[in-house]
Amino acid sequence: MWEGWQRAGRPFGAQLSAPVGALALAHGLRGDDDASQLWRSRALNPPDRQRYGHFMAFTDARLALHRGRFEQAAELVEAALVGRSTSATAPYREAVAAELAVAAALPGAADRLAATSTGENEWAAACLARARGRLYEDDGQLHTALAIWERIDARFEHACTLLLLPGRADEGKSELAELNCVPPKI
Repeated sequence: MWEGWQRAGRPFGAQLSAPVGALALAHGLRGDDDASQLWRSRALNPPDRQRYGHFMAFTDARLALHRGRFEQAAELVEAALVGRSTSATAPYREAVAAELAVAAALPGAADRLAATSTGENEWAAACLARARGRLYEDDGQLHTALAIWERIDARFEHACTLLLLPGRADEGKSELAELNCVPPKI
């Protein structure tokens, strides 16, 4: 993909931004920081970063959440919320921003979580249920998230949620190992 794009004269558009960002995310979730950073730099190379950076804002917030790197959580949450709320990435960005705010114990995290809408997006609904489970130590919300992740076949997110439930961590670790992903820093 990358070589073909370069041979074509490097025309940048929205159609390439998300796939390149997804590669950065996948490598990061698998613990390959060098490859993740390479694809991240490629994804943020377009002439119009403001227009094409939405997926990378999601990626950066999701990786910070996964790695437990909360030093820049406030900035990452704000970056995830910049841009059109009607874009295709908006429910994902807003949900992961809310969960990152909760996990990082940012001021106003509960209010942010309560104000975040799923936009009828099941991935976002599961992410917000998991965030509520984290914030309120509510296993029922975590089970709600698990059911949605299972229904939409989001195995990675399902596994990460299992790690938050008492007695289910081994299941989550096993599923992450099958996916060649490193466990999150909870």
